[in-house]
Amino acid sequence: AAGKPVGSIQAHWGPVLDATDYAPAASLLALAVQNTVILVNATTGEEVQRLTNSAYDVEDVALSPDGQWLAVSSEDGALKVWALSE
Repeated sequence: AAGKPVGSIQAHWGPVLDATDYAPAASLLALAVQNTVILVNATTGEEVQRLTNSAYDVEDVALSPDGQWLAVSSEDGALKVWALSE
């Protein structure tokens, strides 16, 4: 129904999610926890990949709609772009 949750994922990766994004075509979630980005299959809730950004905490994440690219900004002002597929 409209305006109601259709599912949930138990966040067992850390106490606080700093940022999130969703790539609908890939059914992929990006979850930022401290200095790490965790990629999760949005359908199954399973962790797909874990990326350590730097010594600085992640401020924001952005997935391309197709899930092929991930942009990560961190507290030190750096912006990194990750290719998620080879």
